[in-house]
Amino acid sequence: MNNIRENDAPVKDLFIDRWSPRSFDNDFELSSREFASLFEAARWSPSCFNEQPWTFLVARKSDKHFEEFLGLLNDFNQKWAKDSSVIGFIVSKKDFDKTGEPNKHAHFDCGAAWMSLTLQARDLDLYTHGIGGVDYDKAYEKLNIPSETHDLICAFAVGKKAPKSHLPEKMQEDEHMNDRKPLEKVINLGGFDLKSN
Repeated sequence: MNNIRENDAPVKDLFIDRWSPRSFDNDFELSSREFASLFEAARWSPSCFNEQPWTFLVARKSDKHFEEFLGLLNDFNQKWAKDSSVIGFIVSKKDFDKTGEPNKHAHFDCGAAWMSLTLQARDLDLYTHGIGGVDYDKAYEKLNIPSETHDLICAFAVGKKAPKSHLPEKMQEDEHMNDRKPLEKVINLGGFDLKSN
């Protein structure tokens, strides 16, 4: 894969331009309107039986909780996420409200909400970065997430992109867009084909 993005079929630039930088502008703060817009986009995401199983736990840079949220990330992610405007966590409800039965689609639905938030961010000239490097045990405890009923999926950062020179030198080499697999590698006309995946 190279670092040049070329679409295989016509799509809006919003999709091609989306990527996950680590270099954020430490001086930038989202307005209340921008902040609300991100989560309004997520709110309208599709979900199985309209359960909307997502909860976003968030801290803005100006909030008293920002440093606590930052401290729940691993050391590597703390080095760059400290400059973002928002740090959040995506939490999924395990069971359907209506029936009490397990909702095996909940994580999928949370992913849809995350992508909606991410595309809204791009529309506002902002960027997001999903974060898997989290101290999950500590996060469940510090954020009061009831593990019997909810799953902590991941963390995320939102902000205004800055030049890669704002990052520690070792991180700068990886600060670029990545390519994608060709379209024929992700579509099978028919059943699953191990040779093409």
